[in-house]
Amino acid sequence: MSRIHCTKNDFRGSSVATLEVAMSMIEAPACSCPEPVCGTLPDEFLQHIQQGNLTTIEEWLASEGDVNSATTAGHTLLSAACIYNQLELVQRLLKNPQLHLNTKHRIGTLSGLTPFCIAAYKGLQDIVLALLESPSSSTAECRLNVEATSSRGKSAIRLAAEKKHWDVVDSLAALNSSLPAEDSIIVTNLAKFANRFNVVKLLHMQKEDSSIPASERVYANDTSPRGLVLILNYKFEDQPKMERKGTEADVALLQEVFHGMDYVTEVHCDLSLSGTQQELANLCEQDRLKDFSCVVVVVLTHGENQNTFCTADLNPMTTDDLLSYFVPSRCPHLKGKPKIFLLQFCRGVYMANQVNMGQRAKSDLVRPRRDAFTDMLCIYAAQEGFESYRFEGNPQDPFIGTPFIQAFSRVLQTKGRIFLDDF
Repeated sequence: MSRIHCTKNDFRGSSVATLEVAMSMIEAPACSCPEPVCGTLPDEFLQHIQQGNLTTIEEWLASEGDVNSATTAGHTLLSAACIYNQLELVQRLLKNPQLHLNTKHRIGTLSGLTPFCIAAYKGLQDIVLALLESPSSSTAECRLNVEATSSRGKSAIRLAAEKKHWDVVDSLAALNSSLPAEDSIIVTNLAKFANRFNVVKLLHMQKEDSSIPASERVYANDTSPRGLVLILNYKFEDQPKMERKGTEADVALLQEVFHGMDYVTEVHCDLSLSGTQQELANLCEQDRLKDFSCVVVVVLTHGENQNTFCTADLNPMTTDDLLSYFVPSRCPHLKGKPKIFLLQFCRGVYMANQVNMGQRAKSDLVRPRRDAFTDMLCIYAAQEGFESYRFEGNPQDPFIGTPFIQAFSRVLQTKGRIFLDDF
């Protein structure tokens, strides 16, 4: 059985048996359900299903009515039960071993959806769980296809996520089923936006369990030393109103943590803009980078706006300028290797010198081509438009670094094997 990253409580209200049956369905080949014969199910049954009048339908089935029949328009009993949220009928139908579970609906906005996808799309958690528990008998001819997609290629979990049915998404994310690449990205982004990080973690674990070789899923990190950490610390001691008191605590902790992880650290303090540019250029030309698996660049300074920080001579430098030194054309020894940037500076509220787009000449909007910022991860101390902060301690030790660097370092120190996306 494939490994599943969840506890028995991950399916709300479901039993351990639900998980076991669901996992067996993933392994079993899905049935190629035949097209139903339209007109074999009395059309008036659709109204009975909608109103919850199930006695007539049960009597018809008991008198050898075909459980897979369809109305003139193409509604099957199971698809109609899902459309009209009739859990009792779904449970009754699932007891029939001849039931086909994956027949796609043929009309309306739900055209191309299996009953399972319909239930997920409509957010019918109880029906989703009932279908996941099917079939309970080994004599059943059809197995539920939890990886079924719509006619547009959307999986059940994506259909639920787009409609914000997070209880259904929680249940489906716990299944160790493969998702189309696009769906995995979209559901992950929707979950992050909705602060459903349990879903993000489950989807991340499924990627980890995929059949892709580990060498293709993770960066190599087998050199010794493992990498280089460049710390650019701007203290502004000659600017009393701007002095970054306590920044030494951040530098000391970063050195301690990364030394413990077998990284080389280099610290440069209060470089001017030209000095910063020269140091970056020199670093990216060094042959020793071939011997490192990773480079981490830490910038400790003040910020002017969302993506601009100050060097020691109060000149601005953008994060794009910083990252541009590490593109393959300028830094070939780090091609295909991870470059991580820890950016400790405020990203608001200074928005001076903005120019209205309507006042710019067309030539101002033409930018030269540049290499893509590949294999890079920027981790900011604050969201766009917000300030970052420093800790204030006690009178004897009034400044003890920044919350961002201190917290990041402590987590890295205690849980260094977790993924950065999980921070």
